[in-house]
Amino acid sequence: MTESPNGLPEVTANAGIYHYLWPDYKVEMTLDRLREHGDNLSAEIVVRSSQPGISPHLHHARQNLTSTAAKRTLIKVLNEQASGLPWVQLVEQACVLTLRKHREGEPIELIGSLKRRGPAPWLLSPLLVEGEVNLIYGPGGSSKSYLAVLAALLVSAGHKHSGLDARQGDVLYLDYETSQDEINDRASLLQAGIGIQDVSFFYRRCAQSVADDIEWIQRKVVDGHIALVIVDSVRAALGAGGIGDASDSAIRYLTALRSLRVTSLSIDHVAKGDLAEGPYGSIYKFNYARNVWELKKQTTPGSNEMVVGLYHRKMNNGQLLKPLGLKWTFHTDKVCVESMDPKADPVLAKGVYLEERAYAELKHGDLTTTALAGLLNCNKDSLRVILNRHSELFTRPTEKTWGILSRETGP
Repeated sequence: MTESPNGLPEVTANAGIYHYLWPDYKVEMTLDRLREHGDNLSAEIVVRSSQPGISPHLHHARQNLTSTAAKRTLIKVLNEQASGLPWVQLVEQACVLTLRKHREGEPIELIGSLKRRGPAPWLLSPLLVEGEVNLIYGPGGSSKSYLAVLAALLVSAGHKHSGLDARQGDVLYLDYETSQDEINDRASLLQAGIGIQDVSFFYRRCAQSVADDIEWIQRKVVDGHIALVIVDSVRAALGAGGIGDASDSAIRYLTALRSLRVTSLSIDHVAKGDLAEGPYGSIYKFNYARNVWELKKQTTPGSNEMVVGLYHRKMNNGQLLKPLGLKWTFHTDKVCVESMDPKADPVLAKGVYLEERAYAELKHGDLTTTALAGLLNCNKDSLRVILNRHSELFTRPTEKTWGILSRETGP
């Protein structure tokens, strides 16, 4: 949000950072890291000037925005640094505008008659919804971090590969598990494997929780025009309190991500390996995320290949999508990735919705319920319910057999 009303500075406010520019005086102030102390509000304030003959950096300190004495002290310091400027007016405007905007919070808007926005826009189609909190969870060793690095590369380059199509934007990778060297090595190997070069993204090795570090993250997102923030992984990013069903930690984490107003990708674990249902810990992670994918893996001992299935478990603005499949091939000098059909792998096929698996089998010919349940390794009664429910897909050629309406289209 930018404003420049008569007699007031040009104002840019985003993600808790307030920037004021007075072009006539060549002065700018930035206020961030706001803190409530009872009825008082303080902020870190940086004052700079582009006036010739004056030091560009004038002052940096925490300022009580509601204290007359504190403002007088700041004005005195600034007069000592650069006399002749109307510091009383500039300081008062910055303090009052910040106080007002902070206490107003988000603006009230009139909705209901606005034009519908249509389908959810994608930053990385069909995996990451633009401007939303996206979550991918899966067991250890299932290439979650490689997938996160692949997403970072594709978005940074605005590239299309393996069925994933990215809009270009800068990326910030917040790493809570590995190191700069390891992520850089993975990025280099993937670039060699997918045929792109010299693609880079912002990286930070992290120790503080996202909620405790959000002000730094906000500033980097604003200053760097970041389009995608990747958190790898959520359990560590919740902080010391984020173990088990720590709802408060999960809510603080997800609220912090929401404050960024950009696309985010959270990489999360599951509690009990392949047997777990849902991401590790608090259900709030699943509930607050707007777009959720589950990742399952299949490996062969002694092979340099891994296949993974991505199963769409939640979509707030749209329908659930078909499962995605990726095949990773790990070489010493590159990592190759290509799309594949998860239904083609017996293990990954179990994660596909039953109606999709049934449709794929019936494409080869009509079957009885018993025979189809045996091929799908599922309960016969449950299968019958699914087949009857999806009358748009399945038909009864005979009293004992099931078929499909069309072999050209399907779920």
